[in-house]
Amino acid sequence: MKKIYSILILLALAISVHAQDARQRTVQTIVADVLAAMPAQNSADFATQIGDLAKAAPQSVVEVASMLKPAGEGVKNAIYEYALTGLVAYVNDPAHSDKKADVLKGLQDAANVCKDATNKELLTSLQRMLGSYVAPAEEPGLSLKEAKALLKSGKTHEQCLAADAIMKAEPAKAWKTVASALKSSDKIFRNSVISNATKIVGPAALVPLFTGKFKKLTSDAKVDVLNWFGNNKISSVAGLVNSAIGEGGDVAKAAIAAAGKIGNASAVDALIGQLGGDNGAEALTALKSFKGDIKGKVAEALAAKLADGKDVNAINNLVALAAARRMKDAAPSIYSMLGGPLSSLGAKNLASFVGVGDIAKVGGLLDGAKENVGDYSNALKSAIHTLSPADQYTQVSNLMKTAKNAERFYPVLASTGTDEAGADLE
Repeated sequence: MKKIYSILILLALAISVHAQDARQRTVQTIVADVLAAMPAQNSADFATQIGDLAKAAPQSVVEVASMLKPAGEGVKNAIYEYALTGLVAYVNDPAHSDKKADVLKGLQDAANVCKDATNKELLTSLQRMLGSYVAPAEEPGLSLKEAKALLKSGKTHEQCLAADAIMKAEPAKAWKTVASALKSSDKIFRNSVISNATKIVGPAALVPLFTGKFKKLTSDAKVDVLNWFGNNKISSVAGLVNSAIGEGGDVAKAAIAAAGKIGNASAVDALIGQLGGDNGAEALTALKSFKGDIKGKVAEALAAKLADGKDVNAINNLVALAAARRMKDAAPSIYSMLGGPLSSLGAKNLASFVGVGDIAKVGGLLDGAKENVGDYSNALKSAIHTLSPADQYTQVSNLMKTAKNAERFYPVLASTGTDEAGADLE
């Protein structure tokens, strides 16, 4: 066995691994990535997604258009219509008009090969929205009258463009368009209006509308608004978001995600309280990325759950959270699990809670373990990892001198990568 670990040391010293993302960003992969991320939940995401499509035009336009299915009952083209409509609105903005000609050509090429009448009409109407390509200063846009008429068309892509034009023409009244969109059952339309309104009037102008209307919104619209709160990190709505966690279902999941992104301290207890329930996975994700110091509350909750011993789901999630954020405050609870019914869970995660001050303690656990030897070995590696290789070797070799099961320390000794370790393992 010593020879095996000696070889491992030589390999560790000789091999350098370099990772590289070899994936090529073809038009197909760009389109696939953008569509997978839609619909955008905020203006920043929208600009990034649509910007990628615009850069890849005209080929990207043809690629998206080719995904449109012939009209019929049950056919779902909304996400493709959203992408194409958003692209037209994007390049109609003078800031991005340099890609307008490419997008127009893509629409023309797609329309030329499109055999479905309904989809051909869509592609043609989008071309009309762009018009013949001329300099931005000469480009006529939709008039307010035309936009208001188009808003009643019943077609998602046209309604999105119309709403955007109306809000740009009358920004002071944009809230009316948003309020109306919140009542729509069309998720693509709702999110398009919310995203465009955010760009036009700014997040602060929309907060009073969203908070005032929230209780009367449908569950789907509440989810959209909660996503918006979280993505825009609106701290003033922390109380509303925390209350929404109690609504259950998709609303609760969206509220949990929003609370995690907003990062208000008032949400910590509510999120921890969800760790043992149906939304435990969502709460864990939110708390892992939660901004702020939550280690005290997490350590307290873990200790309480271990004392009670009934909520195993909560215990598992609290341990996973404490380990992911390396919360040393929770170390006493982890140690208390060893040797009991949850010993394997504690041993598996011990490496996340130890440091130099734990070397002797972890060494003793490794030497005397009846199970989970590999976990204790990993924990010892973690405890010594901040030391220099020479000091790591000294610490481990000293533990081995008094150990009853010295061979258990070979992997840790090998990990120091020192010549002395190689000599000991020959």
